[in-house]
Amino acid sequence: MTRASCFILFALTVAGRVPAARADNAIEFFEKKIRPVLVARCYKCHSAEAEKVGGQLLLDSREAWRQGGESGAAILPGDAGKSLLMEALRYESLEMPPDGKLSDQQIADFDKWIQDGAVDPRNSGGPDHQVLDDDEIDFAAGRQFWSFRVPVEAALPEISNPTWPQNRIDHFVLAKLDQHELAPSRRAAPRTLVRRLSVGLTG
Repeated sequence: MTRASCFILFALTVAGRVPAARADNAIEFFEKKIRPVLVARCYKCHSAEAEKVGGQLLLDSREAWRQGGESGAAILPGDAGKSLLMEALRYESLEMPPDGKLSDQQIADFDKWIQDGAVDPRNSGGPDHQVLDDDEIDFAAGRQFWSFRVPVEAALPEISNPTWPQNRIDHFVLAKLDQHELAPSRRAAPRTLVRRLSVGLTG
């Protein structure tokens, strides 16, 4: 393996660990900060077990809140400012929960949760619906989300110069260059590769 390949492998290894750690943190945040509040303050009116579902909005599963209620989608992952749920929690339009406003910290937690993508590992409603205990974090269920799964090795594409690649990544780089009728630049010196890697990792 060449020195350049070692640098690339190291960079990809570091980059691969970051998303997995972020996924675990996001699920843990939901289980500790969001789900207990949903169970205690929202399920009475917004769950499949409620006597009367308010606004036809269910909050007891990921698929339910994605579907939304009478007013449409209540949660827009990544955009807390446009999420109807946040307006209701802040008592700006509807007032949820109706029996008393959440604390400022709880509202801030919901804002952060939605802004960070509203990661929710809960199963869909129905017979297989599973409500976890407050102290249980279902990391296994969270990792089934498509963006958290381990990548599957892809087949190498056809390229114009089979002798140019030094590793698997080079095959995909050259295939994209071939697609745009471009030729690779000359190989960089080891010092240049080290500088590029440093800039890429440290900014």
